[in-house]
Amino acid sequence: MNEPDEWLAKQYDEQEQQALKEPLAKQRIEICRSCEHYWEKLKVCSHCYCFMPAKSRITSSKCPVGKW
Repeated sequence: MNEPDEWLAKQYDEQEQQALKEPLAKQRIEICRSCEHYWEKLKVCSHCYCFMPAKSRITSSKCPVGKW
C-alpha cells in the first residue's frame, strides 16, 4: 500500500470506530459492571488493570477473560 492509500484506510478505520464506539462501549461497560474483576471505584479491571471507560471504546480491544 502506498502512503495515500494507507492514510485513506486509516481515516476509514477511524470513522468506522467512531460510529460503533458509543453503543459498543455502553454494552461492554454493562458487562464489566457485572464482572467480579471490575473495580467500580477506580473503573479498572483487576485482571488486566486497564481503565475500562477507555478500553471499552476501542473496537479492536478484547476482554481479558473473554466476556466481550
